Amino acid sequence: MNKALLDTDIYSEVAKGIDPLVVKNALAFRRTHKCLTLSVISVMEVVQGYQRIEASAKIQKFCRALEAEEIRHYSLNTTGKSVALTRFGLER
Repeated sequence: MNKALLDTDIYSEVAKGIDPLVVKNALAFRRTHKCLTLSVISVMEVVQGYQRIEASAKIQKFCRALEAEEIRHYSLNTTGKSVALTRFGLER
């Protein structure tokens, strides 16, 4: 199983834990890679969503859950290529 950067929608489905197939795949991924990987953009989107509905307890729970995950930031290397894209073999 290749390492992948989860987008906000997928991470949300994993966190909800409703779909058994999503849960099964997330557990398999975590066994292989020790954590889920998401971007700072996804973190921001989740926090903003909770802020919109004034759910501070959910923000705190989300932040605690993030301690077990890998958070990737977006930056450009000296050639102007995205480090995140390069890391995941997606550069063009």
